[in-house]
Amino acid sequence: MIKDKINLILLGLKIVLSLFITYLILFKGDAGFLIHGIGAFFVGGNYIIGLSSLANITVFYILALYNLTLNCTSLTKFKNNLLIFDLILVIINIVLSTFIACTYYQMPFQDAISKYIVLSAGATTIYYLMSLLVMLVKLKMQNNSSTDIDLDINNNPFSFTGKIGRCSYLITKVVILFLFFMTVFILKLCNFEYTVILLALLLFLIFSASLFTASKRLRDIKWKQWLLIIWAIPVIGLCIGLPLLVIKSKQDA
Repeated sequence: MIKDKINLILLGLKIVLSLFITYLILFKGDAGFLIHGIGAFFVGGNYIIGLSSLANITVFYILALYNLTLNCTSLTKFKNNLLIFDLILVIINIVLSTFIACTYYQMPFQDAISKYIVLSAGATTIYYLMSLLVMLVKLKMQNNSSTDIDLDINNNPFSFTGKIGRCSYLITKVVILFLFFMTVFILKLCNFEYTVILLALLLFLIFSASLFTASKRLRDIKWKQWLLIIWAIPVIGLCIGLPLLVIKSKQDA
């Protein structure tokens, strides 16, 4: 069928372009001004911030893929394959490229990780955007109206599925903030050597839990999932975050 051929062509282009970008990063140490520019924007001159931004982008990508296939279980395997493929390339770009630079080109580790975090962040953004485009086209061409995923109340903040009520959402936010401040206090008190890295990891975990919970709360009040993009913006995101705390649940018809 024509639809299948179009999907196959798009998927093939995504795979070829992704592998080509990875090849450039590994063996050329450069993937073009576009990828470098995107990476530099997310990294901001600090590889710790870069790793945190890379992790946050990945969380957004996973959640976007999940929401796209929420009512289309036949695409679950396809979604998982896309996700695994992209994550493997991201790991290769960071770990293997840094290893090659340090081992074969005698580049200092600090310089190597700083350089390849920038390239990895830019490449990762391109990988994810291409995958989302492939998924959107596949969904558009596929007439699948199955809704066999049950969106019941599920108060686990690390779960993708279900909804979360107003009270449970508020409790979750309070618990997350309490654990955050307690952990920061303990880290400063103990004066760990790698405090900055641990804080970056902590912020990533908090961001992930908050993002998943906000996504479920949006389903509960029947708001669009793309509002999560606004929610994630500092200060501006309050225009989405505050209503999530006060708007009542909307019952399914």
